[in-house]
Amino acid sequence: MRVFSVLASPRIKGNTSVVLKRFLEGVRENHSGVEEYTAILHEKSIKPCMACDNCKTGPKVCVISDDMQQLYREVEAADVIVLATPIYWWNMTAQLKTFVDRLYAMDFEKSFKGKRMVLLMTYGGEDPNSGAEIVEKSFREICEFLSMEFACKFGLCSENPIEIRERALEEAYSLGRKL
Repeated sequence: MRVFSVLASPRIKGNTSVVLKRFLEGVRENHSGVEEYTAILHEKSIKPCMACDNCKTGPKVCVISDDMQQLYREVEAADVIVLATPIYWWNMTAQLKTFVDRLYAMDFEKSFKGKRMVLLMTYGGEDPNSGAEIVEKSFREICEFLSMEFACKFGLCSENPIEIRERALEEAYSLGRKL
């Protein structure tokens, strides 16, 4: 199984990173021979989509030369795509939105069909959290459009007391094991 994870937080050692790390530990624990690659979007140079439509009408590739070229290959090779994002202003981070927008350049049938997606989120505020609900709904619809399986989601309210957060991190680990 090949897992491509995307850390969409600008805080590369923050809560979202901790959740992603625990989830991936669970994946490795229960699946032998897992190949994985994690992209830290904050460290990548990814320009926004120009809506030129060259990828759909021209030679079927994105004309923007940046770090997305490598990430396209990772998406293609993955069996599972893990998106880890904090919730900012009731939505995914700008880094993740830019990455997702640029996926438009890919061949939807060839690149996504049959793959599984996992959504990991961290946020302030209490549960239920409408920002997390908005992001989950968006990715469920994206998965349906791309013929992907929305495998699971996880949310962690970072304002919970430490003992509740510790139990939540064990839940993230368990989700990784069950993948």
